[in-house]
Amino acid sequence: MTTKVISRLKNGIENRWVFLTTLTVASFFLMGQFKHASAALTIILTAILGVTVIYKLFSRFRVPAVSTTSFLQELETGLLFTVVAAIVIQFTGGEKSAFHPINYALAAFLAAYFSASVGISCLLVMIFLEFASMKLATASGDQFAIRSLFIATFAVLGWLALKLEITRLRFNSQKGLESELSRIRQDAEDFRLIGTSVSSTTRTREEAQSLLSRASVENIHGNLYFLVNMLCEAHALNTCAVLWYDEDASTLKVKEASTSSRFFEASAFPALRGPVGYVVKNRTAVNLGDFQRRFGAGAVPYYNGNENVGSLAAVPIMENGQLRGILCADRAASTPFTEGQIALFSSATDQILRILVTERAFHSIEKSKFEQEKFFQASMLMNEALGVDQVVKSAFESVNSIIPVSQMAIITTDDNTCRLTGMRGSVFESLSGLNFSVERSLFALVMENRHHLPINGELRDPKQIVITSTTDFSHMKSVLILPLIVGDRAFGGFILADERPALFNHNRREMLGVIANQVATALQNALMYEKLELMATTDGLTGLTNHRTFQEKFSEMLARATRLGNPLSVILTDIDKFKSVNDTYGHPVGDVVIKRVASILKKRVRNIDLAARYGGEEFAMVLESTDTEGAMALAERIRQEVENEVFESELGEFKASISLGIATYPIEGMHKQQLIEKADKALYYAKQHGRNQAVYFGNT
Repeated sequence: MTTKVISRLKNGIENRWVFLTTLTVASFFLMGQFKHASAALTIILTAILGVTVIYKLFSRFRVPAVSTTSFLQELETGLLFTVVAAIVIQFTGGEKSAFHPINYALAAFLAAYFSASVGISCLLVMIFLEFASMKLATASGDQFAIRSLFIATFAVLGWLALKLEITRLRFNSQKGLESELSRIRQDAEDFRLIGTSVSSTTRTREEAQSLLSRASVENIHGNLYFLVNMLCEAHALNTCAVLWYDEDASTLKVKEASTSSRFFEASAFPALRGPVGYVVKNRTAVNLGDFQRRFGAGAVPYYNGNENVGSLAAVPIMENGQLRGILCADRAASTPFTEGQIALFSSATDQILRILVTERAFHSIEKSKFEQEKFFQASMLMNEALGVDQVVKSAFESVNSIIPVSQMAIITTDDNTCRLTGMRGSVFESLSGLNFSVERSLFALVMENRHHLPINGELRDPKQIVITSTTDFSHMKSVLILPLIVGDRAFGGFILADERPALFNHNRREMLGVIANQVATALQNALMYEKLELMATTDGLTGLTNHRTFQEKFSEMLARATRLGNPLSVILTDIDKFKSVNDTYGHPVGDVVIKRVASILKKRVRNIDLAARYGGEEFAMVLESTDTEGAMALAERIRQEVENEVFESELGEFKASISLGIATYPIEGMHKQQLIEKADKALYYAKQHGRNQAVYFGNT
């Protein structure tokens, strides 16, 4: 046991000897020892402190850059510097020392380069040592307050300086990254690898486009540099550069270059400037000797100084009759380039075009591959969708995975009446929740011909009625209506629109057509599924919930009421003397009475409530978050409405009435069966005491 204690004590001293030394020296400082510069103890303490500082600095430099220091290690270092600064000040005259600013500089350093907890701890120690030093010198409290304020101020300034520097570095780093990505994208557009209408809202597509463009651009630059560098070395050129032509801005910019000149500048310049401008205007090569004497030092646009240019050749890079750029070569020799050299430069421009065409083809294949992958993913999404809402959501996601579209809608038709099944975008808002007709519209033509329109995916006439006169497509540059066909019948349409032009090219129209076919099948299956589900859960005659589903939903509602502590009321009702109605007027008329009563119940209950046909002429209602008073009020409104109904028959008009029994959770019971039994007893009481009334069980 003693051995362990000694061992731990030994380890602690070895690990923390710097900390202990700092505390020891600080103790002597508080006793004023360092006011006596010539004392032997002062010299010894100073030597020990000097060795400690050297050791600590050396150990800090030995620590790997990736390692982390603990709180105690940082505190040890911070306190050591703090004590050293205090001793230097006391050693050099205390209150009259010229080295007081050391404390302020150290305060800024501690706040900037140490963690907040270490920095604050060291600053508090610094202020304490300042206080002790002034007490030893019997200085005034005002001086202490001023110096403490200075220490705190410099600490805050140091912390702010660090934060501002970090913010500046982050901003510059982000700006540099954005600039580099912008350069790559611009190069990709210049080399015709991508169009200019990539959506900024489709991050996954844009990321894929960015990765592909970056790889292609770097590959092109690598090949171009190899080519121009080879020409430069083989023909002793000052510079060999590929200049790219921007027709819109009428500028030339350096895309790649090999140069030995210190005056070379890779910035954009006017395309029609100097001898190079002649190539732009006439699309022909130039071969100029004795260049310096004839044109002057500033005639080569990519030099910003007096480069010795003896001769210059510039060969246009032509693609399908269009000027893409210029291959420039210059050298110190004043004799013009030979015909063989010009022919070689011309061959080099052909090679530049081959590099671009090859990379475009690769880029196009990869882009098609990306779209095909998204297409298959879209197919899987459609196959997994069951309900109508799921099908609509999957359809929209499927389209967006192939080509981002801002406006989408699915419209289904039934007996010349159309209804919006799902939408995304503001164009279709006027149709939401309505039944509408689409006569004399583009949509009607699609339904009639079962073929997508417009043929090329663009409206020729902005005033064309696409769906109805209330839907405005005049600002949509790209529009496509795809028929939803099952068998030989079009039962709806998939409408896509966007403000960007030429969005639906041939390949995309084909893929979207396949998706529309999948949407049609999935939507038909979903409608069938919902119909079967409706048949399984509703009563065929009344459209109310059937008895089996009533029992299931009642259990769910009761569990929710129990969990939330809310009341819940049950109403059982049946039609008075219904057998007499059937016997007198016939069963078809009896069915009419049942359906009319059911429609009143359906109309009166809320969406959160439950209305069901309980059996025969009997109905049941469960009212969520409703107490006895609320249930009685609703029951009475329903009773009066039924009482006021007039029914037609071959024997003339007649009226009917209903009786209702009410029970409330938790007063009449905690369980479903208890509530049903007591509501049934209240109904029986109403029947026995005159019918055509609503009775609460608690009043029986």
